[in-house]
Amino acid sequence: MKIVNQYIDTVFYGQDPILEEVISSITEHEMPAISVSPSSGKLLTMLVSMTKAKSILEIGALGGYSGIC
Repeated sequence: MKIVNQYIDTVFYGQDPILEEVISSITEHEMPAISVSPSSGKLLTMLVSMTKAKSILEIGALGGYSGIC
């Protein structure tokens, strides 16, 4: 699955300065590298957009990457 995610990331993921800053901050503060992948973040964004969700509950935000997505 990791190889598939890496492929999707390289094909469909455009650089986002805010999300890149979050990843750098997570690394800088020695937090565990367990954020969702950029491709999963794009999926989350798409699902929220498609469903027109008004509220979302995120449990375990860590560095906030998926919450920003």
